[in-house]
Amino acid sequence: MKNKGFTLAEVLITLTVVGFVAALTLPSLYSNINNAVLEKQTVKFYTQLQEAVKRYMAIEMTDKIYWNWRRASDVQKFVKDNFVIERACGRNNTTECFPDTNYVHANDTKAFPYDRYFTLEKNSFMTSDGMVFSINTGGFVAVDINGKNKPNKEGHDLWLMRIQNDGTVVGINNTATKAKLLTNCKTDVYSCFTYFKLNNFKIDY
Repeated sequence: MKNKGFTLAEVLITLTVVGFVAALTLPSLYSNINNAVLEKQTVKFYTQLQEAVKRYMAIEMTDKIYWNWRRASDVQKFVKDNFVIERACGRNNTTECFPDTNYVHANDTKAFPYDRYFTLEKNSFMTSDGMVFSINTGGFVAVDINGKNKPNKEGHDLWLMRIQNDGTVVGINNTATKAKLLTNCKTDVYSCFTYFKLNNFKIDY
C-alpha cells in the first residue's frame, strides 16, 4: 500500500498553527529570559554591597555605619576599597555612565532622567562589569545594574536601596504589605526592591 503524504493544505494549516503559537509564546519567553538575567545581576550587586558593608563595619569595629560616614570622601573610600571601579560618574561624564533618555516606571510609563536617582557630584561610580551606582552619606543607594543598556526601567535594571544604621541593606519602602508593594512598584521605584526581596528575588510584574 502506498503511503499517503501530507497535502499542501495540511502543511499550510500546520505552519499557520505553529506560527500562531510562536507569536503568542515567544514574547513571554524572551521577557522571562531577560528578567532572569536582570534578577541575577541585581542579586550580585546586592550581595556585593551587603558583604562590603559587613566587612567595613568589622574593620572599623563599629556597629553603626553612619557614625563613620561624615563626608563624601568616606563613601568614596568605602566604594574604592570594596568594588572594582572603572570610572567616576560626575556631571562632566554622564554620557559614559547613564542613558540619555528618561527611565520608565515598571508599568512602562515615563519616569525621570538619571539625575533624579543618582548622586552626581562625587559619589557615582561605574564598575568594571558595567554597573553604575551611587551612595550618599546617608546610606541611600541607587544602582543601574547594566548602566546605559536597556531596559532602563525601575524595578528591572534600576533599583533604590538603603543601608541601615546596623549595616543591613534594605529597600526604601519597608512598611507596606507584599501586595501593596507590588501595586506601588509599578509606578514607584521606592517599593520595588523590598518587593523583589520578599518575592524570592523574582521580577514578576
